[in-house]
This record gives sequence, structure tokens and C-alpha cells, in this order.
Amino acid sequence: MKRIAILSDIHGNIQALESIVTDIKSKNLDDVICLGDTIAIGPNPKECLELILNENITLILGNHEEYFIEGTDKFPEVGSNETKHQEWIKSQLNNELRDKLKEKPFIIQKKIEGITFAFTHYARKNNKFIYINEERNIENLDKMFSNVKASVIFYGHEHHLEQTKLVGNADYICVGSSGCRKDNKTYYTLITIDDNMYTVEKVNIEYDREEFLNTFNNLNYPDKDLISKVFFGLGYK
Repeated sequence: MKRIAILSDIHGNIQALESIVTDIKSKNLDDVICLGDTIAIGPNPKECLELILNENITLILGNHEEYFIEGTDKFPEVGSNETKHQEWIKSQLNNELRDKLKEKPFIIQKKIEGITFAFTHYARKNNKFIYINEERNIENLDKMFSNVKASVIFYGHEHHLEQTKLVGNADYICVGSSGCRKDNKTYYTLITIDDNMYTVEKVNIEYDREEFLNTFNNLNYPDKDLISKVFFGLGYK
């Protein structure tokens, strides 16, 4: 039997991440996997990235890590406002962290207890993430992940799809965002794998929302007003 914790899209929420790491360390797990987007949006990108790396959590790159590594000029989907935000993120990090990220993969595929799993941030083809502005149904997921050969695919990126599962050519499970929270609750996903079967559990925990708000409110950075409303439910203005 194997037990694996998965989190994704912590997005600079160090308080949520610290609570998750503390809870995970209290359990005897075989692996912990972060599906990317550790940085951007929230106020503590450096602290989140360093904690993930220092705890030897298996890190898979998301689109925001890719923006940091490559720069936003290569990505036409990044608008002018987001470019300013990404420049702020870059200013909070350093070349040492960039070099460490360059060593990380965009996907991990492996067979565990007889089941082939894939762990990734999102669908990716021709060395870039693909985005489809359509309903996340089985047909679209089959197209998006057609190049991934696995029985079970865990992915992030879609913040609101917390542990949403659809079954097509594979079992597609979106774990949602553990960092873009609108209350004092966060969570991670716990997978138990045994004898060609797996189960998925959502582990809910609390984090220090007050400390997060103090940090957020006392820090000015690009797109803060929009971010406060959309991602953290603050209604800043």
C-alpha cells in the first residue's frame, strides 16, 4: 500500500502551505507532490517556493513557474497587467531559485501498485500549456490529455474544481487550488493505492487567515485589487 499527498496552486499563500506541510508531516506518507503554481497571485512567492524545496516535496512546474523561468515575452496569453505582476514576482525571487526550477519536470508518470498515474499541472502539448475555454467535460479532457498515457491523471490549474473527477480514456482528477482560499480553510488530496485500486480523500485543515490578511493588506503589488476580489474574496475596493 502507498499513500501520497497532492497539493496544487498554493499561489503565494504561505500560511496555507505551512498548515498543509505540518499536517502532512504528522502522517507516514510515501510521497508528497505539488502540481505547480506555487508562486504568483499571493504575497509570499519566495517563502512558498523555498518551503516546498526545503521539505523535498516533489515539485512539478506550473505555468507561473514557467513564466518566471522563461520570462513572459514568450507567452502571448500574458497581458500587460499580468506582465507587471509577473515582474513583481520575479523581483521577489532570485537566480538560484530559477536554476533549481529548471531541473523540475512538467509531468511525472509512474506505475504504483499496478496503476499507471500521471501528475501534472495541466494539459501540455508541443512544449507549452494548452488552454481551452470550454466546459471541462470528458470529450475535451480526452483531447487535452491525449498525449498522456496513464490510467489516472491528477492535475491542477482549475482553482474551483476541487477534486472533480471525470472518467474518459483515463480517470481525470482536478485537485483545485490549496492557496486561493476565501476563508480560513485549506486542504490537500490524499491518495491511497493498494492492489490495483486507489481511493481519494480530501483532507481539510485550517490556516492562519488573519496573518495572511495582514501580510496581504500591508503589501502593495501589481493587480492587487483584482487579485483580492477574484482569488481571496476580499473585495479590496
